[in-house]
Amino acid sequence: MSDLSNFDQIIIALTRAREDTFKILDWICDPLDLFRRANPAFRPLFWHLGHIAAFEEWWFLRKLRGAPAINPHFQLIFDPIKTPRDHPDEHLIREEIEEYVALVRSRTLTADLDQADPYFLRLVLEHELQHQETLAMLMQMLPPERKRSPFRPPEVGPGAKTSSNETVTIPAGRYQIGARRAPFVYDNEEPQHEIELEEYAVDKYLVTNREYEEFIKAGGYEDRKLWSDEGWEWKEREAATKPEYWLGEGPWQIQQMFATRDVAAIADHPVTGVSWHEAMAYTQFAGKRMLTEEEWEAAASVVSAANCCGQYPGTTPVGAIEGNQTASGCFDMTGNLWEWTSTTFGPYPGFEAHPYPEYSELWFDGDHRVLRGGSWMTQHPVTRITFRNFFRSQFRFAFSGIRGARS
Repeated sequence: MSDLSNFDQIIIALTRAREDTFKILDWICDPLDLFRRANPAFRPLFWHLGHIAAFEEWWFLRKLRGAPAINPHFQLIFDPIKTPRDHPDEHLIREEIEEYVALVRSRTLTADLDQADPYFLRLVLEHELQHQETLAMLMQMLPPERKRSPFRPPEVGPGAKTSSNETVTIPAGRYQIGARRAPFVYDNEEPQHEIELEEYAVDKYLVTNREYEEFIKAGGYEDRKLWSDEGWEWKEREAATKPEYWLGEGPWQIQQMFATRDVAAIADHPVTGVSWHEAMAYTQFAGKRMLTEEEWEAAASVVSAANCCGQYPGTTPVGAIEGNQTASGCFDMTGNLWEWTSTTFGPYPGFEAHPYPEYSELWFDGDHRVLRGGSWMTQHPVTRITFRNFFRSQFRFAFSGIRGARS
């Protein structure tokens, strides 16, 4: 993505992002699925479109320009704090939402924002880019036949010859963690600070379906010593015996976004749909541990190529994207899948909430865990290595994976 410190470039990026949002919604075959909950715990797909517009209206038109609300009711129902996800669904009318979305954008483009703080322009842009991935996550919950694929067959390599014992060593030393605000980062990414790390080894590749299948066959879900007390309680309560989207009792199939495939056919793809508890149990089984988020960031670096931004219709074999290798020698640390870390989501030393506490501070609750790296649906610039994603430890995120480490 081009220079987003420039006002005109940000407006171009906002326009492209909106086009992409509608393209993602077009994956749905039955328009009624846009208004159904794919899962009772999540809002309908079209709610997110209204929320994207309400967020844009709030920051661009109301906060920066002092304009009155276009639709006060929409400002209420599309506010995730004022209207929690367990609130009964409103009777959402597609034409009304689309008209509202178009009106907000029309007023944005004529609002004389070129003197506005570029931070808030980027805030609105990145918010929409993040919700594109949320839309894809919700669509993953639907059977493949209820979606249409806009993708051509991917042209990628066969993947690296992987081994769970292939690691790279990260030397002990002092490392800069986090980022400075300019031109844009979220409040939880700052302030930048220096930390001391001991030497550690990190797996070159994400854990694959083949490797995770070995964990299942070895009785990993029944082995109490591999699980924390909280993890075992979660596993028993959920009757978890395999990752989310693995079908059958073996030989398994995996429900991908647009197809269902045998595990054997995608054995070298990274395993996904696992909770933090499952990631912890697997690394225990493998004689490893998860990385802390600081260790992850120290091992990562900006790469020139990655499976991100919706280039491919799902995961690719680990190590298959040429050029997607960090300076340390690790593959897929940008794109393919977000990676669980052992770190509980919390503030960096000297943290200050900005520009609103609900983005980060509200979730410093001791249960959310940090994920790093990005997935095949994560857009630039959200793939920056300082970005901190976070989900509850029991959440089986469709785009989360595992990377092992050793002290």
